[in-house]
Amino acid sequence: MPTILLLDASNAQAQRLAGEADTTLQVCTRGRESERASTRYRSPIRDIAAKDVVQRGVLHLLQQLEQQKPDELTALITFASTSRLNVGFTQDYGSLRRSLYDIPIRDEPSLLEALRFTNAYITECAKEMFSSPVQVRVFGCRAGDVAWRTR
Repeated sequence: MPTILLLDASNAQAQRLAGEADTTLQVCTRGRESERASTRYRSPIRDIAAKDVVQRGVLHLLQQLEQQKPDELTALITFASTSRLNVGFTQDYGSLRRSLYDIPIRDEPSLLEALRFTNAYITECAKEMFSSPVQVRVFGCRAGDVAWRTR
């Protein structure tokens, strides 16, 4: 099934994140590999931009697609107040990964405009490329932001 990665490239992605995350640490006790104990602790999330978290999530998804569905057509669209087609449908996961590092942070997000743009792109491509459903994966926007911005 063709996939579109729809990434929030708005100024909200420049926001710095901080907090804590649950981490489980496997510790080998008494020097024996067979005697492991799990220890849970809270690890701090160091100062990191939201864009970096989104980028890591997309890179992980691309890795999964490349391993499990290497022939899958995938496209990358970014959005802020306007949308851009960064990479059209391709099976070249390397070009998709490289383009993630060249996404500029822009103005306010508009998911509604991004969905309209994405729908137009799917309609255009469907005539020539495929007739199967297309999945759209949205990265980087929060439900509260979307409700407020699309009114």
